[in-house]
Amino acid sequence: MIRLSKVLPVLLLAFAACSGGGGGANPAATTSTPGSVHIVIDTATGSDSLVQFQVAAAALERSDGLSTGNLLATPELVVLADPTGEADGLLLKNVPTGSYTTLHLLLAPGSGTALTANGTLAAVTSVADLAVPIAEGLQHNANGRSWLAIGHNGVIPPAGVGSSMHWEPQMSGRLDGSAQAMAGLRVALVQGTNVMTQASGIDDGSLQLEFAAGCTFDDHGNGGGGRDDFLRGTVRGDDLVAEGELHRDGRFVASHVRRGSRGNDGPRLLGRIDVLRPAAESFVLHVLAEVRSGGRRLLPTPVDVLVSASSARIHASDDRRTLVFADLQVGQLAKVEWTSRTPRQGDLDLVVAREIEVTSSGVPMRPEWEGAVQSVDLGTRMIVVVPRSNDPIFIEGQSVSSVDVHLDTAVTIERKERRGGGSSTILLDAVVPGTDRIWWRGAVTGPTAIDASWVRVRDDG
Repeated sequence: MIRLSKVLPVLLLAFAACSGGGGGANPAATTSTPGSVHIVIDTATGSDSLVQFQVAAAALERSDGLSTGNLLATPELVVLADPTGEADGLLLKNVPTGSYTTLHLLLAPGSGTALTANGTLAAVTSVADLAVPIAEGLQHNANGRSWLAIGHNGVIPPAGVGSSMHWEPQMSGRLDGSAQAMAGLRVALVQGTNVMTQASGIDDGSLQLEFAAGCTFDDHGNGGGGRDDFLRGTVRGDDLVAEGELHRDGRFVASHVRRGSRGNDGPRLLGRIDVLRPAAESFVLHVLAEVRSGGRRLLPTPVDVLVSASSARIHASDDRRTLVFADLQVGQLAKVEWTSRTPRQGDLDLVVAREIEVTSSGVPMRPEWEGAVQSVDLGTRMIVVVPRSNDPIFIEGQSVSSVDVHLDTAVTIERKERRGGGSSTILLDAVVPGTDRIWWRGAVTGPTAIDASWVRVRDDG
């Protein structure tokens, strides 16, 4: 272990030693390696730009200020912002047993790139050491494997103006059991009522998929059916998309799961709808990038293709709404999974779509805030939260001195026991001012006001 003040020089040394290496997933990564920590990056920021950096090195810091050395085998090209909100990830290998409070990511100088809504590329500068505090700390055993989701709490990437921009992400490690959407879960084995999967976007990390009570199932847009019907139709190699809770012990408890189409390992096309041709149920797509197994490859020069949507399933990325061709609009961001792509002499390539996912603008940021409970008003159902210790609270990029957190009667409040203990659902009057530490998610309604959708508290004594 090394002191925090020495983290950046050590990571810079690791970068210098690895600077000749390429980006992307490490081909030597394996799900059987004990001690691994799989980092899931929630890329939703609300921005229309896709932003990526090369992470040259990574380290974990303990509460006593000591830190590991570099945990990346090679530099990795990762996406920190994606208009579709699709997760990206990193694999940290041979992580020693410990309780970790902060993840440090060294962003290689000159590696930041933004693909803007109009298809232009811009250079992105940022901080050298992206420090990501971990909610409740990560308890990791070197004989096992851990999963950690990180997401955005601060400012979105600026709109592309000119050839460069500066962006300093404000991110945090999410709680155990945090809300998450995971695509590219490749079925490895069906075990009773659970499914063992490999997360293709997170270096094929092993993730056990479980189904919550009331989980809904969707078989490539057909809907209907329950868990047993879904499992009977699930085979090795199926590609699943799930929404639910990601647990740090490698379990994903799904509230909704969808089976993707079979038999297509080709990249999906990511771009903007440029021209609609309703008579033929087709559109011209200005392709900006290709997406495969969680990785994105930005095209040095965007290309146009003609997409036939007559036999495709069309849906919105935000809430899984099934759409029809008439719902499509020029300018929408579209991700196209195709069955065939045919070059045509003197004309655009013809792409026959199997599935089309669209969004009118970037998927909104999904912040998870943390603070200390100052007061509780049972009449107005409001918790006043202030910064805990020296940890600021950011609302839409602005540091605030207090936040009014409003809860309606349907909001779940969970009390978590200290040091890995269990949890229970409590009422608002059981939240203790001056003692409880609080985490919450919800919608911003004012400069210092949030309507909560979920709350967790813990005695901070």
